[in-house]
Amino acid sequence: MIGVTLIEATPERSSYEVVVGTHSQIHYRVHLSSVFYSRVSGRQFTHEWVIVQAFQYILEREENPILPKTFDLEDLATRFPEFETSIKERLHAPNR
Repeated sequence: MIGVTLIEATPERSSYEVVVGTHSQIHYRVHLSSVFYSRVSGRQFTHEWVIVQAFQYILEREENPILPKTFDLEDLATRFPEFETSIKERLHAPNR
């Protein structure tokens, strides 16, 4: 399970609490800039859905990912070079 809750929003970026797991939950604070959100989603999907897709992407590649407790979503591209392209594809794939 991946739960996403808005904590704070400004025109430049939004911050979310992301909870991953069912029995053993891990909490993250994730920042999503307006620029990155627009670039990957074309403003066609909610911020929350973009974050869910990002975490699903990570969990498909690493069973127990080690992530900072607070990070900018865009920074995952340094760890996963194909991250941005893959998120765009996931968002625009039929039946997602």
